[in-house]
Amino acid sequence: MLFDFQFEQHPLWMVILAGSLAFSLLIFLFYYLVFFRKVAFFKNSASLPSAKQPPVTVVIAARNEYLNLKENLPFLLNQDYPDFEILVIDDHSQDDTWDLLCAFKISNPHLTIVRLTDSVVVNEGKKFPLSVGIKEARHNQLLLTDADCRPTGPYWISEMIQSVKPQTEIVLGYGKYYRRHSFFNLLIRFDTFHIAMQYFSAAISGFSYMGVGRNLAYTKDLFLKSGGFTSHYKLVSGDDDLFVSANSHKSNTSVCFSPQSFTFSEPKRKFSAWWYQKKRHLTTSGQYRFLHKLYLGLYHLNILIFPALILVLLLLQYQILLVAAIVLIKWVVQWIIFGKASKKLKEKKILLISPVLETILAVLTSLIYITNIFNKPGRWK
Repeated sequence: MLFDFQFEQHPLWMVILAGSLAFSLLIFLFYYLVFFRKVAFFKNSASLPSAKQPPVTVVIAARNEYLNLKENLPFLLNQDYPDFEILVIDDHSQDDTWDLLCAFKISNPHLTIVRLTDSVVVNEGKKFPLSVGIKEARHNQLLLTDADCRPTGPYWISEMIQSVKPQTEIVLGYGKYYRRHSFFNLLIRFDTFHIAMQYFSAAISGFSYMGVGRNLAYTKDLFLKSGGFTSHYKLVSGDDDLFVSANSHKSNTSVCFSPQSFTFSEPKRKFSAWWYQKKRHLTTSGQYRFLHKLYLGLYHLNILIFPALILVLLLLQYQILLVAAIVLIKWVVQWIIFGKASKKLKEKKILLISPVLETILAVLTSLIYITNIFNKPGRWK
């Protein structure tokens, strides 16, 4: 029989496989209904009166970013906000980045530029130039992004700062990638959306573990009193996730899902470039707290186990209708939660094949973790 609950008639190990699949479903439902639904049904904050909008310094670390700055800096300088500063740190660029910044500086009073030269002792990654920039910032409220990022529109600063409450020291924003017509681009955009679902859910639940440097706000006071990046300064990455993990708690962290608060950047075009980028990002995972590792590890392990159990049970032709029912429940709940969240984050055409994309990414991420054990990535640029 295809659907037979008389498990005692079958070998114990087959019953255990079927039970494991049902338990795997429960794990998914736990994450979807306890955590991810908080993103799907989140309500954005009300607008702040202009009188309460604090002055803001936008900090950007740039190394050989002439083309990106030429394209994106005008959108940052033309923000509709009462009082802001765009501070760009030229980190030992060997192209025309500094000359471009000097040209922009002539006609843009909002722009402040800092140049790091060969006489300055530097460390790997963006942490040194960001530290210099933060200490040079005129304002306490900081907003960080990258040179290859473009804000959605002129209200990016305003929308991000709307999420600042009296006790708020950190605001997590969303950094999107441009949509291109390829499966690889779809995979990258789903990866970005899927990761955002996890860290936004954790932040709303009160145990934030990361943000993304493409769109992240915190205060200069928090940076200075916490020691900045000193606890993980030797790691190439971690200027965003490890800083948030170390300094975030339930009462001082907010999230912002307003479409006008998003930033856009160009995704990698080649698989090898994306692979290296992921390797660099994942070097920090070993520094996460136990609760964060448990939250992420159980979920990603379950993504790998679920399709493997389905495949084995189908090959054995054991309880096929039961397997189909479990898969259908998982997909329906996932489509509902992911559908609401993807609409909120303005991500298109990633929903229907999301079960396939998450499995592919779980396999690739596992392989990257393994390769990082033997070969860690180097400098950020």
